[in-house]
Amino acid sequence: MLDEGVAKNSDKRIVVAVDFSKTSKAALQHALDLARDGGGGVDVIYVIEDAFQATLPWLKQGRETVKRMRADAVRAATEKLERFVPRPAGIEVTTTVKTGEVDEEVLKLAKRKKASLIVLGKVGRRRMDEFFIGSSANDIIRLSPIPLLLVPVPSD
Repeated sequence: MLDEGVAKNSDKRIVVAVDFSKTSKAALQHALDLARDGGGGVDVIYVIEDAFQATLPWLKQGRETVKRMRADAVRAATEKLERFVPRPAGIEVTTTVKTGEVDEEVLKLAKRKKASLIVLGKVGRRRMDEFFIGSSANDIIRLSPIPLLLVPVPSD
């Protein structure tokens, strides 16, 4: 639902990829500030890397178990995302949870929403996450036809 106070230039879209880290929270806040100042809306995406496909041959329970596990993961992530994302007055904010490859899902959403900017946090929350999130960010940087903004780790 669109708030009556949403800026007039709501065709400008900013896509933000989050991972629930402090850095992605800073990236999200930066995107919200840009939308507030320049008009438009913010589309927030969280991607669950689809490890379920890789485990499929090893699961005796089969496809139904994998579907149920995926649905449970999406449901839990959706609830967490709704708590993570603020809803400031005057800014249209949407949230999306997808399973798959982070770079592919972020770029698909940006294309679908005709985003004018993609905002990413510079690193993840733990050392192992930094490797994966860093490589996803690198893939988005390499493949994106849309301008990007990388937000660094906030200083404490």
